[in-house]
Amino acid sequence: MEKRVLLIGPNSVHLQNYIDLIQPKLASLSIICGLNGSAVTSPKLSLDFGFKSVKAHFNTAKQIAKVILEFKPDVVHVHQANSYAYHTARALKKLAKPFVITSWGSDVLLLSKKPWYVQKLCKQALKQAHVFTADSENLGTETLKLANANTNKLVVSNFGISPIKQTSKKNIIYSNRQHKPLYRIDEIIKGFARFVEGNHSDWKLVVGATGEQTENLKSLALALNIEDKVQFVGWLNAEENASYYAQAKVYISLPESDGTSVSLLEAMSA
Repeated sequence: MEKRVLLIGPNSVHLQNYIDLIQPKLASLSIICGLNGSAVTSPKLSLDFGFKSVKAHFNTAKQIAKVILEFKPDVVHVHQANSYAYHTARALKKLAKPFVITSWGSDVLLLSKKPWYVQKLCKQALKQAHVFTADSENLGTETLKLANANTNKLVVSNFGISPIKQTSKKNIIYSNRQHKPLYRIDEIIKGFARFVEGNHSDWKLVVGATGEQTENLKSLALALNIEDKVQFVGWLNAEENASYYAQAKVYISLPESDGTSVSLLEAMSA
């Protein structure tokens, strides 16, 4: 039977890819996203999902509950086991709806490094879920531990990727993770500077995406005297992203933690 699904998560390309995957199979889909980002094409609402925001504490769960009452979903599905799960769990406390949480990676794997109150709130939300999905066994296992849940509540599943068309390779190193501390793009730039010094002056580092550290990363490349060899290309569409995968001889991703990275799978395809 076709389902009505309320999908909640970050306004990111990963969520849009998931929407593209499931929407044809559903009777109806309604989407609520966070405030940051513009990758999701048709969110019903954009809400503040912050932990520290007073406005979010009083407003976000209330708005989610209102959508649930009006839309009447068969399933409420949240992506990321963090503040997205927390605010949704609050909205669902008095509403008897099946609740699915999909972990993305560091939301679970680095939770122990978060403030104590964040850990407590996330665990409370996880304990309220009926089913969990994760893209790897280790991520799923850690999610179940935090939720104190049985293995029969877990489905290990991956979004999958579109294969990258092959082409001739160039002396390009490609990195396209977000510019925030988790992904350690600064270490990639420092490593590339050492690589260039080691008789590899004909190579180029192409840095995709953007984030809170973008300007600092550009300043770092300048300070290391490699600004002419590091190209910051910003957010790319699927075709442009695939083109850099296809051209690059090397792909590099160096996060502190991760699940099964879609970017890494795409790079392996190329």
